[in-house]
Order: sequence, then structure tokens, then C-alpha cells
Amino acid sequence: MKNKWTTAAVVLVALSLTACSGNSGSMGASDIAGASGVSETTDSEMTGSGADATPTAEETGGGTNEAETGAPDTNDITDTADTTAVENDPDYCAQLVSVSAVTGGGHNLEYTIDEENACAYVSVTYSTDYVPDSALADSVISASAQGGVCRFGSAEGNAHADLTRTQRLTVTDENGAKKTYSIITKRTEGLLPVVNITLDDGKAITDIQRDDTIGMTVSIDCSKAPEYPAGLPEMSGKIRGRGNSTWKWEKKPYKIKLSEKAEVLGLAANKDWILLANYADKSLMRDSVAYDMARELDFIWTPSQYPVDLFINGEYQGVYSIGESMEVGKNRVNITEQSDDSAECGFLLEVGGADSATAVEGTDYFHTDSEMLNFVTFIYPKPENMTAEQREEIIGLFNKADAAIVSGSDISEFIDIDSFVDWVIIQELTNNTDSAFRRSVFFTCDVGGKIKMGPVWDFDLAFGNYVVDNSSYNSWTIIGSDSEGAFVEPSWGNYLMQNKEFRARLRERWGEVRDRLLSAAMTSIDSYYAKIYPSQEENFNVWRIWDEKPGYSSWANYAANTYELQAEYLKNFLNKRAAWIDENV
Repeated sequence: MKNKWTTAAVVLVALSLTACSGNSGSMGASDIAGASGVSETTDSEMTGSGADATPTAEETGGGTNEAETGAPDTNDITDTADTTAVENDPDYCAQLVSVSAVTGGGHNLEYTIDEENACAYVSVTYSTDYVPDSALADSVISASAQGGVCRFGSAEGNAHADLTRTQRLTVTDENGAKKTYSIITKRTEGLLPVVNITLDDGKAITDIQRDDTIGMTVSIDCSKAPEYPAGLPEMSGKIRGRGNSTWKWEKKPYKIKLSEKAEVLGLAANKDWILLANYADKSLMRDSVAYDMARELDFIWTPSQYPVDLFINGEYQGVYSIGESMEVGKNRVNITEQSDDSAECGFLLEVGGADSATAVEGTDYFHTDSEMLNFVTFIYPKPENMTAEQREEIIGLFNKADAAIVSGSDISEFIDIDSFVDWVIIQELTNNTDSAFRRSVFFTCDVGGKIKMGPVWDFDLAFGNYVVDNSSYNSWTIIGSDSEGAFVEPSWGNYLMQNKEFRARLRERWGEVRDRLLSAAMTSIDSYYAKIYPSQEENFNVWRIWDEKPGYSSWANYAANTYELQAEYLKNFLNKRAAWIDENV
């Protein structure tokens, strides 16, 4: 199946050239196909299963209102819809030297002059500066000429201008002969929400640290992404780095805390949000797709991650994804919270969440008696807010579950089997080796309830993207080995997959959700591909990693060295992995 992607040509309606030699004549649009500033139509093809996606990324150079309207009473330029070519004076002998502009946001634009086609143009790209339409629309443009006078309407030398529209500049030489130029501002436009962060006190991006916050203001512009109900008005807050190994990579992930609760892209109001860099994930969508798939299952909560274009201090950082952090609350992990009236509450725990340099065993984390589950860390309540009785209660419950799982006895007394089955299905279908009962594995246990698995988390190295993966993808991810150097060691996964009751439910549930999960995945991949495609080129202009294997990504994924191939790789991987599970579940 082929998906066509078409970038619409930007047709610059150039005006006729008449030089001092006396040559004159008018030039139509068909005569300037090779003129500077014209973007040719390009096609790229992607094959794979799932529905066709055929978005058009239209690069517009502003409006086509190029006719001069006479002498306005102010310096403002007023456009009309007249696009007819202008007959320039054959005896014109001046020379346009420079055209520049300062936008409403203070960005300086320098235009390239194309005498042959009587135009001046500039491309405003993400990799230089983000210039929103509102700033372009409120600009001051200026020009100078040798041997002549420049006028925008009746304004000599400079004028206020709306640079989202093509403007007219007339140069009159010393003899009164005239030549009119089209002034064209072409802006790179994506289809993603734009997140703008400005650091307080003149701080640089390099001042952002993992373990300390600095002040900022942040806003989100959704004008090019109307599928979201609203962006975010400018708001103060704080930002810091996040992640463990990901923080060591060049493209950094961040956590932001708003000064007050606010909705972000339609997600429930909260102060805490995360910005994932997706540096090792060249598809730029693995987490987003995995969470869309997980919503087909029955977890207590599944986070959202939406791709965005991120700017910090006006500098483009690339395609990130913004979404919800893992925390307890009615709109996130909804379990019983501590209150002034009662210390009784639910628990949120993470396998592998402990910092071995500072965490204390028995206080911050624990291992189960069999050591088949290690570094189980208290996320909520925080260790300092727990009573000794609470700590003893939850560790005791996990050890009872541990004994039942390892011995193969009745596990349903201590764990919610359905949530464990759903977790295994999403981990195995995406082949999330980075998790596999070793890290980023979350459990909840509400008051008086059983241990539940979930929410799911962290899929940037899933879908065949981890260097330690079994390259044939013909084994169960969660079954570990005790051989020396094994990345995944024996865990609860080994025993659950040997348990007849668990395996029977896994087989039954796989039959129920298999096609639904694949359909959700294919739809999600097509949708994100369409939205990300115009921005991915800018992202990989900043992060030139097509010929590299960033982070811990796999050699298999390295071979998919275009964005089209990345999407194809995701689809093919899921289809092949599902077929393997069919045969082995």
C-alpha cells in the first residue's frame, strides 16, 4: 500500500524584468518555474499495513495580494487581491541594495534580492528562529537602493507591514523610471502544536539542570493544529531536566511545573507536565503510539503524549512530545489519597525507581523474599509520609504475592490477574525489553485491594529499537535468563508464563484484543506520521542522526534511515510480532 505525501509548490508571482538595455515585457507564472524561492513539488512514499494517510504539507509564502493600492495616509502597507504583472520602465537604472525587516517579536530578517525576477525573499525556518504569524503580521520593513528611492506605498524607506502577505516595493531612479518588486516572506509551517519556553533572568538552555529548577514562561500555540481544543496562554512556571540515561544524551528531556493548574492540549488540568526528547526514537512517536494502544486495554490510567515543536529562548529544539507525568490524582493515577482525616491510602510503586546512591533499602525500596522482583520503590505515598504500619503492610502483601507466583499456587488471592495479563500483552507486542520487570514497571494497590499492574510507561526503546534485543524477536521479552551477562534476568515474568491459570487467561485475552490493538496502532502511526512529517525534516536538521545510532537504539532500526522507512518499520514490526505471539501464546 502506498501513501503519497505532497508538498505543494509555492508559486512566486514574479514581476517582469526590464533593465537599462531597453528590454521590456511581462512575465507570467509559467515563465518563472525556475526562479529562486520556488519550492518544487516533492513526493515520498511509505509502504506498510494500515489505512492510507495522505496529508498535504503546504508551504505558503503569505498571501498573493501583490498590487499596490496607491498612497495610504499612514506608513502601513495595504494590499489588494490584484496579482497582475507590472510593466516596469525600460529605462530604469537604479539598483536595489538591501531589504530587511524587524518582526513584532524582535526577530531580524534579511531578504535575498532576485533582480532577474524582481523579487526579494527570505525563508524563516524552525532551525533559526520561531516567528509566529502574529509577529510577522506586525513588522517594520525597510529597503535601500543605489541611485534610487525605495517606497512602500507612499512611505519612503520603511513601513509597517504584514509579512504573512506578499508586499510591494517600488524603486524610483534619479530619472523617475520605476521598478516594482515582490517582497516575499516564506515561513516553515508544521502541523504540530508549538511550545514556546523563555527562561527567566536571561538563563541559557545549558543552565537547565536535572536536579534543580529555574524559572520560565511557557505558552502553546495550536493555530496550526486545530484538532486540539486549545493551546496554553503564556504562564509562569519552573523547568528542570528529567530522565536517567536519557538526560545524558544530546537532546535533553524536561519536566515543567506550571504556577497554577491548566489544561494542556485538552488534557485534564494539572501543574506537572513532561517533555520527552525521543532522541533514540527516530520515529518520534513510539510512546504516543504505545499509549494509544494501551487505551484499548483496562489499566487504571494511561498517560498521553502528543508530538510538538519545542522552542526554548526562541531556539528550535526539535520535535518533542508533551504529556502527563506519573502521579497520583483524580485525573491521573486515581487511588485513595492521604488526607488529614485518615492516613489510610492506596499505593503507587515502581520497579527500578530507586536511586542506589541515595535510597535506603527497607525505607525507600525493598526486594521481595525470592528476589524475583527487585528495587520496588515507594512512589506514593513518599517514604517520609508513610507510617511503619503502611510500609509493613505493602511489603507483606508483595511477599505473599511473590510466594504464590514463585510456587505456582493460587495467585488470584493477591494479584489482579487481568491487569497483569494486559500488561504482559502490551509489553510483549511492543517488545519492551527495557521494561521486562526490571524498570519503569508500575503497580498500584488501593485500600483493601489486590496488586494491579500499570500504568504502562516508557516505550522509546520498544518496537524493535533496543540494542540488547533478541534480534530475531522470537522469544518472550519478560522471560529472563540466569546466564552470565543476561540483560533480562529471571523475574515474576518467568513464573507467570509457567502458570497454567495465567497462561490460559493470557491466551484468551490475546484473542479478544489482538486485532483491536493492531488497528489502533496502525491508525495511530498514520495519524502521527501525517502530523509530524512537515516538522521531522527540521528536527533532523538540528539533530543529524540519520547516519548514527543514538542512545541505545538497535542496529535493525538504524537501517530505516528515512522518516518514511521509520513508519514502515513500526508497522512491519508489529505485524510480525503479532504473528509470532499467535504461534506461541
